[in-house]
Amino acid sequence: MTSTTPFQAADAAPPSRWTARDGAAHYGLPGWGAGYFDADDAGRVVVRPDQRPDRSAALDDVLAELARRGVTPPILIRFPQILEHRAGVIRGAFDRAISDAGYRGRYTCVYPVKVNQHRGVLERISALAPALGLGLEAGSKAELIAVLAATADTPGTPIICNGFKDDECLDLIVLAAAMGRPITPIIERRAELDAALRLSDARRVDVALGLRLKLASPGAGRWQASGGLGSKFGLFVAEAADAARDLIHAGLGRRLTVLHSHIGSQIADLGAVRRAARELARVAVELRRLGASITTLDLGGGLGVDYDGGADGPTSIGYTADEYARALVDETRAVFDDAGEPHPDLITESGRALVAHESVLVTDVVGVSAHAPAPTGPDIAGAGASTLAPLRDLARLAERPPGDDPAGALRRALDARDALTGAFTAGRANLADRALGDRLFRVAGLSAVDALTRTGADPPDADRLADLLFDLYFCNFSIFQSLPDLWALGQRFPACPLTRLDERPTRRAVLCDMTCDSDGEMRSFPGPAGVGGGLMLHEPRPGAPYRVGVFLVGAYQEILGDLHNLFGDPGAAHVTIDDAGRAVIEEVIPGDSADDALRLVGHDT
Repeated sequence: MTSTTPFQAADAAPPSRWTARDGAAHYGLPGWGAGYFDADDAGRVVVRPDQRPDRSAALDDVLAELARRGVTPPILIRFPQILEHRAGVIRGAFDRAISDAGYRGRYTCVYPVKVNQHRGVLERISALAPALGLGLEAGSKAELIAVLAATADTPGTPIICNGFKDDECLDLIVLAAAMGRPITPIIERRAELDAALRLSDARRVDVALGLRLKLASPGAGRWQASGGLGSKFGLFVAEAADAARDLIHAGLGRRLTVLHSHIGSQIADLGAVRRAARELARVAVELRRLGASITTLDLGGGLGVDYDGGADGPTSIGYTADEYARALVDETRAVFDDAGEPHPDLITESGRALVAHESVLVTDVVGVSAHAPAPTGPDIAGAGASTLAPLRDLARLAERPPGDDPAGALRRALDARDALTGAFTAGRANLADRALGDRLFRVAGLSAVDALTRTGADPPDADRLADLLFDLYFCNFSIFQSLPDLWALGQRFPACPLTRLDERPTRRAVLCDMTCDSDGEMRSFPGPAGVGGGLMLHEPRPGAPYRVGVFLVGAYQEILGDLHNLFGDPGAAHVTIDDAGRAVIEEVIPGDSADDALRLVGHDT
């Protein structure tokens, strides 16, 4: 492993000034941590499940307790108290918005189980449902069966059924309604409406119905294509109006109780939320005037999670839960007040905002591929006297700081390196020249990159710079199993070491997983530590574990993961923190062994 150079510092402050607070700020904990994660004075990442500073535990201590049980990384740690607190945050935001606006409808936060279908998640939400007014949403027959089982002890939990529904699924919904469950199928296609009426008539059960609309109002953000007029689900307004008229003419207008829309997940702009809420409310008013009941508006998903911690990044949001709630309540109230109509009840399907924070993936750094050592003074002097102009240029750039134009210095270093490579290919430079040039370029390149990051700017051609400049930190996990959105969508997740935040990080690194696929890398990170590409990390100490946590992975990642390279699920632990700050291991779920993974693809072991 190589020694560090003066140009690899995390910032310009003298080393003696670096504290745990500097480390927390550097990794963005005060932003994306959202009060649930921070650093203590010893430089350890701590979890605060209800955002109370007096109830916190170091993740390092949680891992030590798990190790006493024989459980080691990679491991997914779930903190159910965070989920409970998140439910309270969303509930409180809508309660305040409803009270402030004088709104006369009720609010229900419905959890779409596709976000994370694990039994423990569903059972926790079901247990919280009576106190916090929660519901569950199923998007398939299997999910509906899981929801019905999870709510057996809380049968009053509202259930929404979205997605494609064949006769078997619709009949199960009718049976649940016959048992007294408050269940509403959301009609996505006209054929579903006809089938739902036929099956409910056959069993003589009045099932409440909802319609999903394709709104003209577009969403905003990475997932906006999942809503709007291009959505694969839902009815155009004309189709919805025809369906409502047919129900009303059949004397069934009272059964049409819910109007639903979805403009996309992780909505970045509240303007899109306001426009969609107003359009949905206007359609609801018109359907009421036709004779439909429409007691409830389901505004779908969209409440975002700030993965970037307040920075202006691709996975940031520019609003709070309170602002989101006020936007929906105010727009709906205005439309119904103008029409002289009673306010409807409101539903949002805020799955990501409920569960993202509760899970942390912890992995060990198991190896480092570092670049060659920095050149010595005599090396630089020799290069400065070389007959090769590109080598002389690299020596000058390596000797001096980049000054006021780090981007220009970086371009000159890249040009000189490319010229030297060309000279080597043409036979005008030897192997020693090229090797020395690469080492000089790394000094000059890192100097320029670090100068750029101190201004908050990302360098150009970040992927190429990562290849040429950054160390590779190999971690014992699979991105394809544990962080599929990173690979498939370029989703950024916050990450940081779990200890040593009171020490200045000196290595700019790419996190690599253990698969043999070159895509198994984390190159881009939110927060100051990720500005400039890669992630600033410490040099691992011989014989001491160096662990990295990847945060906000509770939404979708566990469910979407695959068996690429036959890496199975990592182990999982459900952990609560008591009032004294002690970790209580509630449950440990073993990870998949190699035998388990082989059996899943049909091999006999």
